[in-house]
Amino acid sequence: MLNKLILSNLAHRPVRTVLSVLAIAIEVTMILTLVGVSYGTLHATARRAQGVGADILVRPVGTAILSLSSAPISDRLPAVLAAEPHVTVATGTMVQPLSGFDSITGLDLDAFNKMSGGFHFLQGGPLLHDNDIIVDEYYAKEKHLHIGDTLPLINHEWRVAGIYESGKLARICVKLSVLQEFTGNPHKLSQVYLKLDDPSHVHAAVDALKLKLPGYQIYSMEEFTSLLSISSVGMLKNFINVVIGIAAIVGFIVVFMAMYTAVLERTFEDRRNFPVRD
Repeated sequence: MLNKLILSNLAHRPVRTVLSVLAIAIEVTMILTLVGVSYGTLHATARRAQGVGADILVRPVGTAILSLSSAPISDRLPAVLAAEPHVTVATGTMVQPLSGFDSITGLDLDAFNKMSGGFHFLQGGPLLHDNDIIVDEYYAKEKHLHIGDTLPLINHEWRVAGIYESGKLARICVKLSVLQEFTGNPHKLSQVYLKLDDPSHVHAAVDALKLKLPGYQIYSMEEFTSLLSISSVGMLKNFINVVIGIAAIVGFIVVFMAMYTAVLERTFEDRRNFPVRD
């Protein structure tokens, strides 16, 4: 009986019912999409960082987990760090932010290959010319790119030379020296990766580097990837909480108004059908 009353009441006001369901569905979808995109972005960032093959990451002073302060590090620093005990490979990259979550990364391909084993190309090959660009398979599918296509980025026309398997360093890569020149940051880096001869020396090496480079953000790769969570990214966490709070308030108002109008209508019908007599 109760279910029949509920269904008949919903059918009695189809427009209001549809609007209420639609409003709540949009709020739930918005929350799930936002949280899913956030977790997906952080997971992809951690996967690409692990794919570099480095043991230690050196970032500039005052750097947040998901952002970089342009290119404030001298490109002489990798050579200095390469002379540290147990360091076998040291290479720096420069990261230039693009729109949204995208960025373009300049790298020394030879040093990167020594550290990570190189990219696994699905199509094309490595960077040969100054206007060459390589992208991962995810970005290529998203932008419908193929070998030989032209990709306009940072006021320059790049030629897609290779498409590689996702999960290494970045989604978009060019030659380090070329990106430094185009962005007006000659001999500057955004971060430095270090590979050690034995992973068991990582913590001791991190402690030694923190003493040698005070103020720099120096992490083991294990520590860095563990920090890539919503709870550790303050602005992202606050933004998600605000959106969830707004969605919850709007959902409460929609449900409250639907129940309130239903009660008013039922009360009006009862008074009309059963008038009170003096």
